[in-house]
Amino acid sequence: MSKNIFVYCEITEEGHIADVSLELCSKGYNRLFNSDASSDIKISAVKKSLNNGSPVVIGLNTPRIIM
Repeated sequence: MSKNIFVYCEITEEGHIADVSLELCSKGYNRLFNSDASSDIKISAVKKSLNNGSPVVIGLNTPRIIM
């Protein structure tokens, strides 16, 4: 089930934005792997989650120069 995240721009009814945001908000999270897992395990876990239709949020450490 795919949702259009840009629907917020088209909403004009009072209170409807809150209803839509509650519908789209995350219900929780699962850690897919430990930081010391091998690359193969990490890639497999992300692919499996995406294949099941679950969103994946990835955090990256970036050098200060990029910020």
